[in-house]
Amino acid sequence: MLYTVHQIHLTNSQIDAVNSGGETPDFYHRYSRTICAPTPERIAEAWDAGDYAPACRIIADNLDEVFEVGNIGPEESIQRLNGLHSVSVGDVIEDPDGNRHFVAPFGFEEC
Repeated sequence: MLYTVHQIHLTNSQIDAVNSGGETPDFYHRYSRTICAPTPERIAEAWDAGDYAPACRIIADNLDEVFEVGNIGPEESIQRLNGLHSVSVGDVIEDPDGNRHFVAPFGFEEC
């Protein structure tokens, strides 16, 4: 089955600001909604705000396998779309039926 992983991405200038300890209110606003105690409501708010973009498509049998492939491969099961980083808490995985699930601190929750 083909799953789509959606992730929040920052611009290069935002990444530079974060790495240099500069002021990055956009970074903290976007990530505080989804990384710090993510809830279906916070994920929906970030989704509706357009914070997420498709990062890749992964061939897998289930969400657990998507998480595994998105972290350790195999690379041939990944179709990279937009700057994929490892699949982590706050990412949204869309299943083949169009249902969205976010990666929670423990497991997955539908959103």
